[in-house]
Amino acid sequence: MLVGIESFAMYTSHYYLDLKTLAAQRGEDPAKYLVGIGQERMAAPPPDEDTVTLAANAAAAALEGIDAERIDTLLLATESGVDHSKAAAAYVHGLLGLPKNMRVIELKQACYAGAGGLMLALPYLRQHPEQKVLLVAADIARYGLGAAGEPTQGAGAAAMVLSAEPRILSFDMESGLYTADEMDFWRPVYRDEALVDGKYSVKVYLRALHEAWEHYLRRGGRRFEEFYRFVYHLPFAKMGEKAHAHLLKHAGGASAEGDWLKQIADGVVYQRTVGNSYAASVFIALLSLLECSRRRGFRGPAARRLRALRRPRPVYPPQSWHDRWRTAWPERPPRRPVQLRLRLRRRILQRRRSARLSGRPENGAAPPTPRVA
Repeated sequence: MLVGIESFAMYTSHYYLDLKTLAAQRGEDPAKYLVGIGQERMAAPPPDEDTVTLAANAAAAALEGIDAERIDTLLLATESGVDHSKAAAAYVHGLLGLPKNMRVIELKQACYAGAGGLMLALPYLRQHPEQKVLLVAADIARYGLGAAGEPTQGAGAAAMVLSAEPRILSFDMESGLYTADEMDFWRPVYRDEALVDGKYSVKVYLRALHEAWEHYLRRGGRRFEEFYRFVYHLPFAKMGEKAHAHLLKHAGGASAEGDWLKQIADGVVYQRTVGNSYAASVFIALLSLLECSRRRGFRGPAARRLRALRRPRPVYPPQSWHDRWRTAWPERPPRRPVQLRLRLRRRILQRRRSARLSGRPENGAAPPTPRVA
């Protein structure tokens, strides 16, 4: 039985920072960012955008033309959670107006959470082919001002409906596993920005790739030569080249330099302008591969199924005040329920942010006067 992706979409912020501008502000050579890490821009979410709104926008696009009554599981993978108790997936469930008879779970394991959710969903669908699973990965990568990771920030979400009717692509069930307790990247609960040891993190990445590939082969996986294209998790675009060169050397694949770069080129196109999106990164790379391969005229099995693929449309795009005023006339089409709910959530986010900055409680009451003993 084939199981895989029935519909696929992504969403990112409407704002970005050109890394040439950042280089000028930091007194750096732009080539350090454009060539050194392969990044051109990074998505910059506005104050009224968070993981939930990113995820809901991507999911709304992926659900177009899908019978939501057959979806009984919503998995949201993120390491940018908005609550220590309530799953961000519950907010997305409410914003999208999904059926109430549904399991809703938030997954967290750094950048692997989305891929982990995929591997949990596929066996379930083989056992319950009449059901569908909505898998969403959404994150906001944020580092401190002037930190080494500053140019690798970004934000994005990818959503896919998984089912036994994979109109876009299907997955093999074999996979390689590897886990190690490393302190190359982490974000304590008391911090808004992540901490990262960049050079050590690259070494950890390459070691994990090596170990997972070895385990994949031991479990009956395909040889390197049997793959036509590759996608990787991309904290920055250049990481794809580092990872693929390492795998090529380790796996013993024979390929000219131009050929092996072609194997990953289409998968890094979106990354260059979106930036790091943690759990969503590998799926945005996959979408980049599928769409860019189609534009180049590739007609492989996946490309032939791309008629079901839709580019995401913003549910409620952030706009300038002038644009909001200009479009607020009676001839404007009525908002859909999802748009209204997203608008309400953004107002709540703005209110919370204002309260945090002013020290005033969210309900608008004056803060209590401190007593001096």
